[in-house]
Amino acid sequence: MAGSRDFRAVFVPDAHSSLDGWAWTKNYLVLTVLHDVRHQVRTINPSTGVWEAQDLELSVEDLATVTLGPVDSRESDVVWVYATSFITPLTVGLLDLADPRATTEMLKQGPSRFDSTGLAVTQHWATSADGTRIPYFQIGSADLDLDGSNPTVMHGYGGFEIPLTPAYDAITGLAWLSRGGVYVVANIRGGGEFGPAWHQSALREKRVRAYDDFAAVARDLVSRG
Repeated sequence: MAGSRDFRAVFVPDAHSSLDGWAWTKNYLVLTVLHDVRHQVRTINPSTGVWEAQDLELSVEDLATVTLGPVDSRESDVVWVYATSFITPLTVGLLDLADPRATTEMLKQGPSRFDSTGLAVTQHWATSADGTRIPYFQIGSADLDLDGSNPTVMHGYGGFEIPLTPAYDAITGLAWLSRGGVYVVANIRGGGEFGPAWHQSALREKRVRAYDDFAAVARDLVSRG
C-alpha cells in the first residue's frame, strides 16, 4: 500500500496444479488447489512473517471435491468444510485452523440415494494421440473382474475451463452403478482441470484434441479389461 513492488507469490501454477479457490479467515489465507485433479488444501499464516503454504490434512475421502469457507472471516479461524465424492453425498463440517490438534467435526450429510457398499473410486491415466497424459476417474465394484465383460458408460465435457471433479450423482448411482455398471469421467482437454492452458489447448482448430482424449480413455479402458 506504501508503493512497494516487492511482491511475493503465494501460489504458482504448474503443469500439474491450478488454483481452484481461496478464502481468508481472521489469521489465515486458505488455498484450495487442484493437483492432478485431486483437491488439496493449503494454509498460510502471514503473522509468522513467512508466506509459506502448509498442507492441511482433512478427514475426507482421498478422491473427493473439497471446498472451504470462513464462518466469520473477521472474528475467527473456524471454517466450513464441504466435501463430496462420486459415492458419498455432500458432507458439511467445521474445522478450527487456529487449533493444530483440531480435526474436522462433521455436522450434516445429505441423504444416500443409492447403496454404495462395495463400490470404489480410482483414478487412472490414458495417453492421447499427441502423447499428452489424460486423467480419468473410474467408479465401480471394488472387486471388478478385469475381463472385458463390464458394461461401461463414459462421460466427458472439455469446455469453458470447467473441471470435472468428483460429485455425488444419485441418478447414475441408482440407474447404473447399483446395477453393476462401471461409470467413467474423463478429464479431457478444453476443461479447467489444469488451468487455462488445458482449456486453450483444445480451442478452434485444436478442438480435435478433446475427441482424441476421449477416445484415448476408451482405448485405455479396453486395454485394462
